Amino acid sequence: MAITDLNLTNVAKSLLVGSINNVDDPATFSMTPGDGNLKFPSTAGGKYFKLFVIKPDKTFEIMKVTSRTNDSLTAVRAQEGTSKLAFTAGAALSVRLTAQDILDIIAAQAASMPSSGGAFTGSVSFQVGADVASASALAIDIPGNIFDITGTATINTMNTKGVGSIVVFQFDGAARLFHHATDLVLPGGLHITTAAGDVAVFYEYLAGKWRLISYTYAASPPATQKDAKFQSFVQNQSLSGAAPITLGATGLSGEGYYEVDLILNGVKLSGTDDLLIQFRRQGGWQTASYVSRSATVNNGVLPTNNFSGNGFRANIGGSGNSLSGLIVFKRAIAAAIPGGDVWAASGELTLTGIGASVSVSGIVDFDTASPTSVLDGIRLGVTGSNTFVSGEASVVGKR
Repeated sequence: MAITDLNLTNVAKSLLVGSINNVDDPATFSMTPGDGNLKFPSTAGGKYFKLFVIKPDKTFEIMKVTSRTNDSLTAVRAQEGTSKLAFTAGAALSVRLTAQDILDIIAAQAASMPSSGGAFTGSVSFQVGADVASASALAIDIPGNIFDITGTATINTMNTKGVGSIVVFQFDGAARLFHHATDLVLPGGLHITTAAGDVAVFYEYLAGKWRLISYTYAASPPATQKDAKFQSFVQNQSLSGAAPITLGATGLSGEGYYEVDLILNGVKLSGTDDLLIQFRRQGGWQTASYVSRSATVNNGVLPTNNFSGNGFRANIGGSGNSLSGLIVFKRAIAAAIPGGDVWAASGELTLTGIGASVSVSGIVDFDTASPTSVLDGIRLGVTGSNTFVSGEASVVGKR
């Protein structure tokens, strides 16, 4: 008999008619006439129930009743660690759920849930937890799987809830999710600034390591790398006077750019310096960690090369020349630089005045995986003390 054959009724009590010795097993005995059909469970179809037989001194035996015909019971003796006792007329009879019954029910329920495969036939509801304030280490090691995230702090890591956990966040404002190659993995390695009503779903794939598996914007999403929609933040800025000149009043705004295009038109300097292009990251201008090469080819003559470590460099060659063309900066993320930014430069420009072409190439490695590594500005400087005479520059960013 399985636990699924257990049969119960509420308040099934009676008194023993006659006696039970401490030898017969199974034993057949009777209860108060009429109580059987009125109060006690049926054993039809292989059902059974547990019966407590209790003496006046409160000692008892648990029996397993396998057959009931009206008021007559047949039971297997000495169940669940109890012993066969002798009972006289008037002993109490009581149907009860036992400790072993409960354990058997739990085991049967667990066995019915496959360890692999299978399918849920009902719905699964997650617990809604308390609001969580955005912070560098997001404190979600509290009851619940659905949380409102308040505040505007940058989120770099999230506390563990157990490998395999799934959490759902609804953001109340402009918090910031900062990509990390292992701790907080975001699609494409792009950081995300949230907006009120945005919803994110994360999966804990290793202890304390989370991967974003779904993100829904409350309003229209920003442009993405996939759809290559351009977002222009500075256009046709005139270049004149002392260097360096920051492009735009506040430089780049936002984040998540995977490409930045610099368009130069007729840029002239007062002397023979080269143009120097530098990036700003949150926290300051990047003045080191560049590996840059600029080559000038004049009417087919072998190139003249200039190298730089403090910025991307472009040859101009003299005050009578002007530089025009496009330099493309592309962002790359590698596992070896978790969360950091490496930007590669590539450009072909025209140097009017001497009929030359100028190529620009190189990389810059932002220093750390901290939020200060995010690109947020570009400036045009010079390698010496020249000033800008004329020209225009535009910047276009792609998210």
